[in-house]
Amino acid sequence: MDKQEGLSVLLKNKGTAKFCCTNEVRLNIAHVAKKIRAMLTRGVILSISGPLGVGKTTLIRHILPEFEVASPSFLHMLVYGKEDNLEENFENNLFAHIDAYTFKSRESFLALSIEELLETHCIIIEWGELVADIVNILDAKVIKIEIGYENGSRVIDISSK
Repeated sequence: MDKQEGLSVLLKNKGTAKFCCTNEVRLNIAHVAKKIRAMLTRGVILSISGPLGVGKTTLIRHILPEFEVASPSFLHMLVYGKEDNLEENFENNLFAHIDAYTFKSRESFLALSIEELLETHCIIIEWGELVADIVNILDAKVIKIEIGYENGSRVIDISSK
Protein backbone atom coordinates (compact mmCIF):
# COMPACT_ATOMS: atom_id res chain seq x y z
CA MET A 1 0.00 0.00 0.00
CA ASP A 2 1.48 3.38 -0.99
CA LYS A 3 1.24 6.51 1.16
CA GLN A 4 -1.78 7.84 -0.72
CA GLU A 5 -3.72 4.58 -0.43
CA GLY A 6 -2.97 4.44 3.28
CA LEU A 7 -4.14 7.99 3.95
CA SER A 8 -7.62 7.02 5.12
CA VAL A 9 -6.28 4.32 7.42
CA LEU A 10 -3.70 6.64 8.96
CA LEU A 11 -6.22 9.37 9.63
CA LYS A 12 -8.88 7.05 11.03
CA ASN A 13 -6.30 5.88 13.54
CA LYS A 14 -5.45 9.50 14.44
CA GLY A 15 -2.16 9.25 12.64
CA THR A 16 -0.38 11.56 10.29
CA ALA A 17 0.56 11.49 6.65
CA LYS A 18 3.15 13.58 4.86
CA PHE A 19 3.34 14.13 1.12
CA CYS A 20 6.13 15.84 -0.79
CA CYS A 21 6.04 17.37 -4.28
CA THR A 22 9.26 17.77 -6.24
CA ASN A 23 9.86 18.56 -9.88
CA GLU A 24 10.63 14.89 -10.53
CA VAL A 25 7.73 13.36 -8.57
CA ARG A 26 4.39 15.16 -8.73
CA LEU A 27 1.93 14.70 -5.89
CA ASN A 28 -1.40 13.56 -7.22
CA ILE A 29 -3.46 16.25 -5.51
CA ALA A 30 -6.71 14.94 -6.98
CA HIS A 31 -6.08 11.49 -5.48
CA VAL A 32 -5.21 12.87 -2.05
CA ALA A 33 -8.20 15.24 -2.21
CA LYS A 34 -10.51 12.32 -3.02
CA LYS A 35 -9.27 10.45 0.07
CA ILE A 36 -9.77 13.53 2.23
CA ARG A 37 -13.25 14.08 0.77
CA ALA A 38 -14.28 10.56 1.76
CA MET A 39 -13.73 11.56 5.40
CA LEU A 40 -15.77 14.76 5.25
CA THR A 41 -19.26 14.57 6.67
CA ARG A 42 -21.36 16.84 8.84
CA GLY A 43 -19.70 17.57 12.12
CA VAL A 44 -16.14 17.39 10.73
CA ILE A 45 -13.80 20.37 10.59
CA LEU A 46 -11.08 20.49 7.94
CA SER A 47 -8.49 23.07 9.01
CA ILE A 48 -6.03 24.11 6.29
CA SER A 49 -2.94 26.18 7.09
CA GLY A 50 -0.03 27.53 5.12
CA PRO A 51 1.54 30.71 3.83
CA LEU A 52 -0.16 33.04 1.37
CA GLY A 53 -0.30 31.57 -2.13
CA VAL A 54 0.72 28.03 -1.15
CA GLY A 55 -2.45 26.42 -2.58
CA LYS A 56 -5.06 26.23 0.20
CA THR A 57 -7.97 27.22 -2.05
CA THR A 58 -6.63 25.05 -4.89
CA LEU A 59 -6.69 22.01 -2.60
CA ILE A 60 -10.28 22.81 -1.62
CA ARG A 61 -11.23 23.01 -5.31
CA HIS A 62 -9.91 19.44 -5.69
CA ILE A 63 -11.75 18.29 -2.57
CA LEU A 64 -15.05 19.80 -3.80
CA PRO A 65 -14.82 19.40 -7.59
CA GLU A 66 -18.59 19.50 -8.12
CA PHE A 67 -18.78 23.07 -6.80
CA GLU A 68 -17.41 26.33 -8.14
CA VAL A 69 -15.13 26.97 -5.19
CA ALA A 70 -14.04 30.56 -4.83
CA SER A 71 -11.65 32.03 -2.33
CA PRO A 72 -13.72 33.51 0.49
CA SER A 73 -11.04 36.19 0.96
CA PHE A 74 -13.53 39.04 0.67
CA LEU A 75 -16.29 37.28 2.56
CA HIS A 76 -16.22 35.45 5.86
CA MET A 77 -17.94 32.28 4.64
CA LEU A 78 -19.23 30.59 1.49
CA VAL A 79 -21.64 27.64 1.59
CA TYR A 80 -21.71 24.84 -0.98
CA GLY A 81 -24.41 22.21 -1.41
CA LYS A 82 -28.16 22.11 -1.16
CA GLU A 83 -30.26 21.81 1.95
CA ASP A 84 -32.97 19.90 0.05
CA ASN A 85 -33.71 16.50 1.58
CA LEU A 86 -30.93 16.81 4.13
CA GLU A 87 -32.34 14.15 6.41
CA GLU A 88 -33.10 11.72 3.59
CA ASN A 89 -29.92 12.05 1.56
CA PHE A 90 -26.88 13.01 3.55
CA GLU A 91 -24.55 11.99 0.75
CA ASN A 92 -25.11 15.54 -0.54
CA ASN A 93 -23.26 17.24 2.28
CA LEU A 94 -23.32 20.91 2.98
CA PHE A 95 -19.92 22.55 3.21
CA ALA A 96 -19.16 25.82 4.96
CA HIS A 97 -15.94 27.31 3.58
CA ILE A 98 -14.52 29.87 6.01
CA ASP A 99 -11.53 32.18 5.59
CA ALA A 100 -10.28 32.83 9.12
CA TYR A 101 -7.87 35.48 7.81
CA THR A 102 -10.80 37.84 7.15
CA PHE A 103 -11.92 38.06 10.78
CA LYS A 104 -10.81 41.12 12.68
CA SER A 105 -11.74 39.63 16.05
CA ARG A 106 -12.41 36.33 17.76
CA GLU A 107 -15.94 37.52 18.48
CA SER A 108 -16.75 37.87 14.77
CA PHE A 109 -15.56 34.30 14.16
CA LEU A 110 -17.60 33.02 17.10
CA ALA A 111 -20.65 34.85 15.73
CA LEU A 112 -20.78 32.25 12.93
CA SER A 113 -22.19 29.78 15.48
CA ILE A 114 -19.74 27.05 14.52
CA GLU A 115 -21.34 24.47 16.83
CA GLU A 116 -24.71 24.96 15.11
CA LEU A 117 -23.11 24.78 11.67
CA LEU A 118 -21.51 21.46 12.60
CA GLU A 119 -24.98 19.92 13.05
CA THR A 120 -25.60 20.15 9.30
CA HIS A 121 -22.28 21.06 7.66
CA CYS A 122 -18.73 19.98 7.21
CA ILE A 123 -16.65 23.07 7.94
CA ILE A 124 -13.55 23.85 5.91
CA ILE A 125 -11.37 26.61 7.36
CA GLU A 126 -8.58 28.32 5.45
CA TRP A 127 -5.95 29.87 7.73
CA GLY A 128 -7.06 27.41 10.39
CA GLU A 129 -4.07 28.17 12.59
CA LEU A 130 -5.62 31.59 13.35
CA VAL A 131 -8.60 29.97 15.11
CA ALA A 132 -7.00 26.71 16.25
CA ASP A 133 -7.59 27.44 19.93
CA ILE A 134 -11.34 27.75 19.30
CA VAL A 135 -11.53 24.75 16.95
CA ASN A 136 -9.62 22.51 19.35
CA ILE A 137 -12.18 22.89 22.14
CA LEU A 138 -15.15 22.01 19.93
CA ASP A 139 -16.67 18.54 20.11
CA ALA A 140 -15.79 17.65 16.53
CA LYS A 141 -13.43 15.52 14.52
CA VAL A 142 -10.72 17.85 13.21
CA ILE A 143 -8.54 17.05 10.23
CA LYS A 144 -5.58 19.41 10.00
CA ILE A 145 -3.68 20.05 6.81
CA GLU A 146 -0.52 22.13 6.73
CA ILE A 147 0.86 23.06 3.33
CA GLY A 148 4.33 24.51 3.09
CA TYR A 149 7.73 24.28 1.47
CA GLU A 150 10.70 22.20 2.53
CA ASN A 151 13.99 22.18 0.63
CA GLY A 152 12.32 23.69 -2.44
CA SER A 153 9.47 21.17 -2.52
CA ARG A 154 5.83 21.59 -1.55
CA VAL A 155 4.98 19.53 1.52
CA ILE A 156 1.50 18.62 2.75
CA ASP A 157 1.18 17.36 6.32
CA ILE A 158 -2.14 15.82 7.29
CA SER A 159 -3.20 14.83 10.79
CA SER A 160 -6.44 13.96 12.53
CA LYS A 161 -7.68 14.53 16.06
